[in-house]
This record gives sequence, C-alpha cells and structure tokens, in this order.
Amino acid sequence: MHNRMFPQPIHYSSRIRNLQRFLVLPQLSVRLLWFPILKHWLSEEFKTGHGNRAYRRARLKRTIDGYVVMAVDRTQ
Repeated sequence: MHNRMFPQPIHYSSRIRNLQRFLVLPQLSVRLLWFPILKHWLSEEFKTGHGNRAYRRARLKRTIDGYVVMAVDRTQ
C-alpha cells in the first residue's frame, strides 16, 4: 500500500499564498457570485406569507422604513 501523505510539510506562508490566489479568482467577484446569492436569499426571506405570524413580525423589525439594511465587509 502506498503512502498518500506528501513527504514534505506545507509551510504556513504557502497556505496563505494559495488562499489569496483562490480568493481573487474572477469567478468569486461580487457581481458574478455574491449579488445573485444575496438577491435569491432576500427574495426568499421577504416572500409574502412566508413563515408564521411571529416570524413575519420579527422580520419587519429588521427593516428600516421598509428597506433592508445590509453591511458587506470585503476586508482582504
């Protein structure tokens, strides 16, 4: 049976570089990935008649004058 472990340890700085390369992929852009996800989530969350009465009342408390307030942190 072959050993499936890589014989050399992976350095912390190498892990960081690989993660940074992954996070800057064009497929992970706000427009292509995150806006559609947020749009779908909001449309599902604020469907009329979705949830019981207590849930709908709590949902209304999370809005300000009918607007949903979201904070997006893009710290890199």
